[in-house]
Amino acid sequence: MLPAMLNRRSLLKKGLLGGAVLGVAGAAIALRPVKKSGSTPALVSLSEGSFWTLVAVAATVVPAAPYPVALASGVDLALAAIPIEARKDVDVLLQLLENGLTGLLFNGTPTPFSARDAIAREASFREWSQSRLVLRRSGYQALRKLCLGTYYSAENTWAGIGYSGPPSTGGLFYDDSRAGYRP
Repeated sequence: MLPAMLNRRSLLKKGLLGGAVLGVAGAAIALRPVKKSGSTPALVSLSEGSFWTLVAVAATVVPAAPYPVALASGVDLALAAIPIEARKDVDVLLQLLENGLTGLLFNGTPTPFSARDAIAREASFREWSQSRLVLRRSGYQALRKLCLGTYYSAENTWAGIGYSGPPSTGGLFYDDSRAGYRP
């Protein structure tokens, strides 16, 4: 039985008002802008917001990378080789990672991924790798592998890992890497 001052109608009004306040607060958290650190380069595969989240991911996955914007641009270019549906999935994945409401639910912090400091981003990204949700673990692996693959495909990183480059064939094999290419 409800107290005399709290009847069903006032309980519903308070419940609806509280729900509306929570909805507005959740929307405000979810719609916080992405942290940008310069002008956006020409993009092939990702939206602008997702690109800047990818810059933060690149700086987290490859802290030795001197230019995370260039690394993220390389990932954006590499994504052009996959079907558009998969590109959209990566874009949505980055938006999910950036979203403050998702961060509040899973990490306990409403701060968007790109606005966190390096230590907080590392901790959050590590939580993705150990999540019970397959989506988060798969997303972690996909973003990590895209960043690492793009970073180590650049010739200027080879010396740092002791790789001298692809072996010479001595002219014994036909180089078909440019077959069909017409300048």
